[in-house]
Amino acid sequence: MIKNAIANTDGHTAEVDCVDGETCALAVATRPLKTYTNKIGFLTNPAYGSDMNKNGAYGGTPVLIHDGTDTGAWSFAETGTVAWTADSTDRAYAGTKSVKALNTVVDSYAEFTNNAGPGTDIDLTNYVAFTMWINVDSDWLAGDSVIFQGVVDAGLVGNSVKLEDYFDYTSYDTWQFIAIPKADLGLTTTSIDAVRFTQNAREGAKSPTYYLDLITLEETGAPIEYNIEPDKGTWFYIDTVHITMADAYTSILTVAGATENSTMPNLSYDKFLGMTAVEGLKFEIYRNDDLVEGTSLEVASLGDMLALPDARITNAVSDGTNTLISVERKLSVPIILKAEEGDELRVTLSDNFSVLLMMKFSVMGYLESRNV
Repeated sequence: MIKNAIANTDGHTAEVDCVDGETCALAVATRPLKTYTNKIGFLTNPAYGSDMNKNGAYGGTPVLIHDGTDTGAWSFAETGTVAWTADSTDRAYAGTKSVKALNTVVDSYAEFTNNAGPGTDIDLTNYVAFTMWINVDSDWLAGDSVIFQGVVDAGLVGNSVKLEDYFDYTSYDTWQFIAIPKADLGLTTTSIDAVRFTQNAREGAKSPTYYLDLITLEETGAPIEYNIEPDKGTWFYIDTVHITMADAYTSILTVAGATENSTMPNLSYDKFLGMTAVEGLKFEIYRNDDLVEGTSLEVASLGDMLALPDARITNAVSDGTNTLISVERKLSVPIILKAEEGDELRVTLSDNFSVLLMMKFSVMGYLESRNV
């Protein structure tokens, strides 16, 4: 028996026993020393800094393409097997109906053609984006793909884009907002008279079942993006997220006319203080400008925020005229942003938050240096 050992200065040893005649080894490994520093940071935008009380809503005079026939809009037609329903009452984002796609065959498509105006051909020079709401019911897998395209005189124009690049297809049974800039479609100066949704690829035996509502061509405006990235050569472990907003809003709840006895702030669960949102905020993680699957989260009210695990109001102050609140969420597992992967935490405003007096979003955690 041959005994091998490595001992350190205080007498601790690592040993391995070998039988005579056998080849054996004691495995030894080294790793770089990890160093950490605390970090607090605000999500920022190049034009607005950390100030998020800005207008990220679309405006002007939008063109309604289709809303499940709740409103008279563009006409609907499909090709391939009968798998689309233009007026499904299963679920709707607004009204009572939406467009339903049920296990569509690869290369089959639904097309919406303008017969409602303004004009048959629409010059996209005067518009900025296509928007819609989507709700995935089932079966959308990583290999499934639906493409969106512009059409004029029955021919495709511009670029095709993958619908799944603009929302989190792993989030089922919830309505998600999609905004596709016309530049992504290569339609900056082109006219169209129709749009098309095509089942481009299928993973497994079934295509996904999903619903579309309020398909719209937007005239003005654009969502505003704020982000935070790790410093070069670091990993940023985010374990706390914190949003603060203020509004000209009276939040003191009186009890029998005596405000000094009030212990509960007068806040509505379905608003941001006095603001009623439509699209609200979207939180996402991107890697080299690609959405990381399963990281998208939309909130459109204080109630949406407080419904998240470990979310709580940490500050609520009022001078009788203006009110400030903070909502904080502790994460059981940190979000890790890796500099070498091009990671970023991104918040997108798709609503008019300029009605608030203040809104800022900050994160807290620690940096791991990767250069040693």
